Order: sequence, then C-alpha cells, then structure tokens
Amino acid sequence: MRIRALPALISVAAFTMSISLAARTQGQGQSKPPTQKPEEKTEPKPDTTNVAGKWNLMINAASGAMESTLELKADPKDAKKITGSISSQVGTAVLEGSWIEGTLKFAFTMDVQGNTISVAFVGKFQKDGSLAGTLDFGQGDVTWTGTRAK
Repeated sequence: MRIRALPALISVAAFTMSISLAARTQGQGQSKPPTQKPEEKTEPKPDTTNVAGKWNLMINAASGAMESTLELKADPKDAKKITGSISSQVGTAVLEGSWIEGTLKFAFTMDVQGNTISVAFVGKFQKDGSLAGTLDFGQGDVTWTGTRAK
C-alpha cells in the first residue's frame, strides 16, 4: 500500500512545488512601484498655449494709466490666428493678430475724435500668468500689462 501511495504523494509534492515556484517568480521582471517624493508646493504654471479669453489691461500712457478690456478668440482652423476686440473709455475696436510661441501680436484701427489711429500691441506671458508688453500708436512705445478677467 505504501508503494501505491508513493506516486500520488510525488504528484502532490510536485504540484505544491510548482505553485510555490510560480508565486516566487511572479513578481520577478516587474519594476517596483516608484517611491513617492514628498510633495513640493509649486505655483501652477500659466497656460502659455492658450491666450484666448477675456483680459483686463492697464495701459501706462503718458497722460496716465488707462484701463481696457481685451477679448481674444483663437481661430479653430489656425491656432496661431487671434481675433477679438478691445474696449476702453475711448471706444471699442475689432482686432486681428497672432499667438506664436508665447508672443501675442495684434493690431487695430480706431477713430478718436475724428482721427483714425492705428495701434499695434506686442506682449508675452509672464511667470505669474499675466501678459505684458508694449503698444505703438505712432508716438513711441507705451507699456501695458494684462491679467485674466475673473
């Protein structure tokens, strides 16, 4: 009887060994989950890929600061093309321009007290997510800054 039980005992031992061996080798070849570093507190980075939206501008004119509202729209067919409008106490104008590699350029014409004025803006994103640049209306550069309207 002992001899008859020997093949069954060998089968059970082989089965147990194969399960044990499979359990040991299952995790091999797989990388360990990355250890997490302590969270660093960083300020969110501005979205420099999308300038579209409403902006509050502060234009530093020689006659004093002037507030304006800028509304920009990205062209769905050409992400580099920008359209929109700019409004201030002087009036509202339609604009066209570009948004290429973090640089905003746009221009418009506006009638001011019977005179047509051409204005060209250039600006870049700042580290804090604002925009800053210069504008030219034929009388030298004027600085401006812009923050997203809330």
